[in-house]
Amino acid sequence: MRCPNFAIDSKTDKKTFDPAEVKRIYIEEGAALLRNKINLPPPFDEKQAQPSTPTPNPRQRADSTPVKPNQRPRWWNQMYNRGAKGISLDTWSGLMDPTDWKEVRRIIGSNGSRKSAGYDGVNCDLVELHSEDSLKCPTPFLEILTYLINTALRIGKSLRSWRKAIISMIPKRKVMAPLRPRSVK
Repeated sequence: MRCPNFAIDSKTDKKTFDPAEVKRIYIEEGAALLRNKINLPPPFDEKQAQPSTPTPNPRQRADSTPVKPNQRPRWWNQMYNRGAKGISLDTWSGLMDPTDWKEVRRIIGSNGSRKSAGYDGVNCDLVELHSEDSLKCPTPFLEILTYLINTALRIGKSLRSWRKAIISMIPKRKVMAPLRPRSVK
């Protein structure tokens, strides 16, 4: 099965083989899914905290739901403390910085070969094949992938298809141990 070298414009329903048009279609339609950003609420503020509500009576229905303040919960900073396991805060400093095609290419190359295909049926070998000729300049595939990654980092939301996975239950190494989930994206 060959990889398609065309795109279909959803506005005109026309198939195009022109690389510039294919890139435009992927960027327009892919980026449209990434535009809705949800920001993290501000840190916990003791002044806005509300007292705990008593356990509701299941036989009586509440007239209204209490309004929650727009802030992170009291326990958030302790639970999600980046330095909790002794990892330097410098490790996280550039985590959400934009990437370039060379870094994307390096990561694709470091994945190894003969890995399982993901939810969409594409495996690492096919992704590597589309980026292997890019030593001095990026392939169109790498340009599009880098653009989508940077857009996801900038606005805080990724493509829906990137968040889907096939989950298989794999037995642990011990004979009578329970199964552990393994996701293939």
